[in-house]
Amino acid sequence: LQDGDINDFVIPLNVVGQGQRVVLDPDVFCFERPSEGEGREFRRQVRITNRTLGAIMRNRRFLNPLAYGWFALFLLSHKVLRFLVPFFFAGTFLTALGLAGQSVFFSVMALAQALFVGIGLLALRQRRGGRVGQLCSFFLLTIAAQFLGWVRWASGKTDVMWTPQR
Repeated sequence: LQDGDINDFVIPLNVVGQGQRVVLDPDVFCFERPSEGEGREFRRQVRITNRTLGAIMRNRRFLNPLAYGWFALFLLSHKVLRFLVPFFFAGTFLTALGLAGQSVFFSVMALAQALFVGIGLLALRQRRGGRVGQLCSFFLLTIAAQFLGWVRWASGKTDVMWTPQR
C-alpha cells in the first residue's frame, strides 16, 4: 500500500488484480460514530474523496471491462460516478437555468434545484429545518466537500495522515 491509500478499498483491488475473488461476510460489520459537527464531516468527506480519487487513478486498469468484466462496471458505478455528483449537480442546474425560458419543465427543474439549495443553505446556517433541511444540507455539504476533494487531488495535494475520532 502507498501512504495515501485507503486500505479497505485498495486491498480488495489488489486481490482482484491477483485473479482472486473478494468475498464479503454479511455477518461481519462495524459501527462508526458519525462526525460531530458539519466542519468535521466536511473535512472527512474532502479527505475520503481526495484519497479515493488517488487510489482510483493509480488503479485505473480495473476500469477496463474487457479485462475485469462486471467488476469494472461495478467500480465505475459505485466509486467513479459517485464522485462525479458535484459536476452532475452543477451541470443539471446550469442546463435547467439556461433552458428555463424555453420550457415549463426546465423552469420547474431549475426552481426545484434552487429551492433544494436554498433549504440546504438555510438548514446549515440555522442548524434546523427538520428532516428535509437535514437531507438538503447534508447533500450540499457532501457535494461541496467532494468538489474540494477533486480540487485538492487535481492540484497534487494528498491527504495522507488521518486521526480517527474516538
